[in-house]
Amino acid sequence: MASLDLRDVTARIDYDEFGEPVLVVTDGEVTIEFTGGLRGTSMTAALGARQLSTAANDYAETVRALLRGRPNALGESAPLSGSHATGR
Repeated sequence: MASLDLRDVTARIDYDEFGEPVLVVTDGEVTIEFTGGLRGTSMTAALGARQLSTAANDYAETVRALLRGRPNALGESAPLSGSHATGR
């Protein structure tokens, strides 16, 4: 089991020695590579990536919901909004 600190996480697409795409996610200490299989990226890999994406998005929405209304460092309470809050 691996644990990533999402406060420091970065994600990028890289390619293996066969030219297959690899999703690399790291927090600077732990790195996880998501692959589509040995020389055979398939629709199943695409579906798995979609499930991962959906779960990550659901997690982000859950965290945002928990943070709404909590005071920030200045003691002000405001809902999260704008491009920074959405990760775009």
